[in-house]
Amino acid sequence: MARKPSERRHVEEPDNDLNLIPMMNLICLLIPFLLLSAEFIKIAVINVSSPQLGQGPSVTSQKKEKEEKQPLNLTIAITDQGFTIAGSGAVLGAEDNSGGPTIPLKERYDKEQRKNIMDYDYPSLTKKLDDIKKIAPDETQVIISAEPDIEYEILIRTMDSSRETKDEEGATKFLFPDVVLSAGIV
Repeated sequence: MARKPSERRHVEEPDNDLNLIPMMNLICLLIPFLLLSAEFIKIAVINVSSPQLGQGPSVTSQKKEKEEKQPLNLTIAITDQGFTIAGSGAVLGAEDNSGGPTIPLKERYDKEQRKNIMDYDYPSLTKKLDDIKKIAPDETQVIISAEPDIEYEILIRTMDSSRETKDEEGATKFLFPDVVLSAGIV
């Protein structure tokens, strides 16, 4: 039989609230630890331009170009045999007239491997570009193209070699700071 509400026993339910203080303490300790143990990455940016697409030259612009000085269109092609340097309508040949690249690979001794290996001659590239800069002092652009199997480090070192050099007094001298990357068709 049903009882009156006044006769019913009131059973108190236990307090089931979660104690979040230990969890908050743990998180407060973990956040500084994770921030201190995080490895901060230094990000470097290399400024390069890509070739621009546009309409072909019109008749009037062709006449103006003939009147004006022709651009140098200096191009450095990186191959597995060395550097080939070309300009407007001409390719600089090898100094030994062998028909190979302008600056062939040079042989150097690697102490770790204990043998001679072929390596790119970056100082000769910088010297050759410095000679070209003396002939065309107003030019600032160089186009670099590489074969598909050329390593990234070689491309970056070529860009660095073509941008600046040191003169006799040790001051920085800019060669061709505007680098344009081109497709690797050689």
